[in-house]
Amino acid sequence: MKDDGAKRGAALAAIAVLVVYVVVHELGSSAYDDSYFFKRFALHAIEDGVYAWNLEDGPVHGSTSQLFGLLTTLVASFTKSHFIAAVRVVDGALLIATGAVLLRGARGPMAMLVLGNALVLSTVRSNMETALALFVLACALVREVRPAAWSRRHDVGSAAATVLVYLARPDAAAIVGVCALLLRRFENRPLGTYVLALLGMMAAVWGVCWAYYGTALPLSFHMKTMALHTYGPHIASLRWLVKGPNLMAVGFVAAPLLWVWVRGGGPKRRDATLALSVAGLVFIVYHLASTHEIMGYRARFYVPALVPLGLAAARVWPREGLPPRAVASFVLPWSACAAAAYVLGWSPNAAGGALKALPWPTYLAFVLATTVALARPSRVWVVGLSLLGGAALWLPPEAPVLRSDVEVLIRHNRELTTTRGVFDVARCLPPKSTVYHSEMGITGMVLYRMRVVDMAGLLSSDIASQGLRFEQRCAAERPEAIFLPHRSYRALNEEVTSAACFADYVRVVDRSSSALHVRVDLVADFRACGSEYREWVGRR
Repeated sequence: MKDDGAKRGAALAAIAVLVVYVVVHELGSSAYDDSYFFKRFALHAIEDGVYAWNLEDGPVHGSTSQLFGLLTTLVASFTKSHFIAAVRVVDGALLIATGAVLLRGARGPMAMLVLGNALVLSTVRSNMETALALFVLACALVREVRPAAWSRRHDVGSAAATVLVYLARPDAAAIVGVCALLLRRFENRPLGTYVLALLGMMAAVWGVCWAYYGTALPLSFHMKTMALHTYGPHIASLRWLVKGPNLMAVGFVAAPLLWVWVRGGGPKRRDATLALSVAGLVFIVYHLASTHEIMGYRARFYVPALVPLGLAAARVWPREGLPPRAVASFVLPWSACAAAAYVLGWSPNAAGGALKALPWPTYLAFVLATTVALARPSRVWVVGLSLLGGAALWLPPEAPVLRSDVEVLIRHNRELTTTRGVFDVARCLPPKSTVYHSEMGITGMVLYRMRVVDMAGLLSSDIASQGLRFEQRCAAERPEAIFLPHRSYRALNEEVTSAACFADYVRVVDRSSSALHVRVDLVADFRACGSEYREWVGRR
């Protein structure tokens, strides 16, 4: 037992070193654009007491994760100037805490593979709710599969844990729910208490959300579910170009976990091992079949599935490791398939851009770490060094830089083509102006004091449910500035540019994926005041 405790301690230390390395490296880098939503909501909550995107429009169910919204509000109350860096530190701490939880139900190498891959480590840069969701999910699953005598109190606790996961990330609650239901069937336990308690608690959550926001479900559910979205046919036609690489990426990381589970007889065992694996696979299939993976960099949507798959594999993981021949029978074809997918561009490779790219040495380092974990699970330090090497090859060592939120936004604005001219809008248009855009992250933060309407609908309830109806809205609101929707939103662009109201706007930025237009009565003063927009005048 002491030996097991030492190995778990070493594994947790290795996870901590790896996460700290990534946090320090990414401390001053830009985040995922959507993550800036949380700061705008948090500031409105702190300063005005309402979780609203635009104060004039009232509360809106724009934050997918209510729990992360509360957490980021606490962060913003602590620091407003370095919110982005602070959230990055919090996400790193949550990943380390997830490691501590997983190590209660998994041997060291397994937890290291689940958390030490580039997909999970990318959550540090995302500044979004994924790290929190992994932590809450791990707590719920480890509690659920722990042997315990059945009681109604236990079932009520399981229902509460499921709801807590829902509040951290709604889709991940399905993992806990599927696992809990299967376990009760396998153990011939009654389902009634869990199901009724879960339905009652979820009804209460939805009722509160409906009363406060006007919608029970997050607007992201309406916008990112294939059957409900209003993005238009072009966005829908691109979904498999996004899903393919993401599925290959999560498949690469999940393959060793599934192989260990299958080899260990997991599919034949009607117990927690089977329940965990089925829950993880159901989650992957749900996203593959049902959602639009907008900003789904490095398989962000699929990452929670690694937690149940890892816990399932850990339950049949050989304590002394597998024979070399058995390890080779998996590692060789697995790595060959990964290499082929990399070369063919079917999985993230070095050509994917800052938020998508993964160099081949990072894949190779994960193959090495997995091989050692399969053959010699006691060599925790070798697994840790391999994963750290993979992270260093993906994120080469450099001096850490702590930047304020303003500095991060300025740098991020230079990395994008969708928000060119946004700082001029902030300086040169009236403080209470209304601005239309489809890209809300940088726009929402730079124009914090303005009313920013999301033409895609992710932060506007009426647009999410009824569509943009641009002509009617534009004529009624007369916005001071309009960024064309991102060029991928072809239907939205056609609706905007063909509207009679749009004739009253003058294009002031040309070289952009979302060209900026200013209302004709304001354009002369805007051009005299602005400086940023001048760099992007002139056709490509």
